[in-house]
Amino acid sequence: MPSASVQAACKLPVYWDVNRPSPPGLDLHTGFVSVPDGAVTELGILPGLPIANGATYDAGSNKWFGTDRQLLSPDETRYTYWAADPAADEIHVVDIATGRDRIIYNGPTLYIPISFEQDVIYLVHAINLRQGAFEKLYRVDPVGGALTLVPGSDHHMYRGWGLISDGAAWGIDYRVQGDTYVYSVLRLDLATAVVTPWMEGPPGDQILPVGIDRLHRLYVSDHQQLWRLGAPGQGEMLADGGQVSGAGDVGSSTTFVSDSQGVWFAGRGSVWFYSDTEPPRRFAAGPSDADVFPAGPCV
Repeated sequence: MPSASVQAACKLPVYWDVNRPSPPGLDLHTGFVSVPDGAVTELGILPGLPIANGATYDAGSNKWFGTDRQLLSPDETRYTYWAADPAADEIHVVDIATGRDRIIYNGPTLYIPISFEQDVIYLVHAINLRQGAFEKLYRVDPVGGALTLVPGSDHHMYRGWGLISDGAAWGIDYRVQGDTYVYSVLRLDLATAVVTPWMEGPPGDQILPVGIDRLHRLYVSDHQQLWRLGAPGQGEMLADGGQVSGAGDVGSSTTFVSDSQGVWFAGRGSVWFYSDTEPPRRFAAGPSDADVFPAGPCV
């Protein structure tokens, strides 16, 4: 059980997937972790939305949504997903209340949505989906229309732009140093189109931007170490960084939540809490062999 803490009492919504033998598939389990005592209340299986993954909890409406919060509209009425087949590639928007599924893009090029904002969906071009190769950043209106290239996003990149947060897109670049690749995190300001390097990792170390907290600080992970940066080149290494789940591939479940107390990370059989006032804290939840994800702020 976690030790005494200065954290205010709250409940953190969490979820995890469990393999279902029949019919084969995944069941999405949800629950709450009580803070600071660490007690877990399991709520059972959440029906997933069609062609969606992950879960989001909204405290204001006391509702769970069976889709990742990055792909859920801010008013929680719609979500977006992509589909591909030999004939054409598509981007869809679904009305949650009615189930109406609209195709807003149909064409020969595969795009992956990474964020549903108030009046725009951001997408990246999948050059090679299996190899995790993406490029550029596009906008499309949720009601449909032409895709528009985001100014400044046509930039030499390693994995493309994978995160939209704090008025910017964040992605990974690289340079070659002898026989070694050196990776760096770039920030693209969506208002000015200015690209700024924020962090360069150790040689050969693939780093990824994970999220931005309420103080506009960037968190970066290589799945073994965790850094926090308040400005370009100005960061610190945080403890227990190898225990948290870093950012996944483009389009995968969000592993990071920021709230008024600090930040939460997904972990194996647990979630992790980081703040400015105390050491990192682990809260056990779900099966010990499952990745457990925060589904929203602690409320």
